[in-house]
Amino acid sequence: MERQLALRGHAVDVVDPVIEALPLLTRPHFAYHAGESPHQALATRLAAAQAYVMVTPEYNHAPGPALLNLLDHFGSSTFSFKPSLIVSYSQVAPVALTLTPSSPSSGGARHTP
Repeated sequence: MERQLALRGHAVDVVDPVIEALPLLTRPHFAYHAGESPHQALATRLAAAQAYVMVTPEYNHAPGPALLNLLDHFGSSTFSFKPSLIVSYSQVAPVALTLTPSSPSSGGARHTP
């Protein structure tokens, strides 16, 4: 994904929660006084982004805990009003949701394994 975005002329800054070593959330970045957060450098990188593409493994039918921990550390104001995309993947058989013309029995969507 990083390479494909770069090929299209986008500057890519990869934030890996494992490399950043964010601890489990006890106090979010926004709860610190200005300049006191131990994660100020990462907060600056996130704030400078014009858009976000987050890639995460599926974990128990939800985004992975590392991504959720990162999002919780910085709060929604960091990511507000910017295009965002969460890409998830799973080792389970692929499933597609396709939209079809609505009918009373189908509800307009069909689940295709």
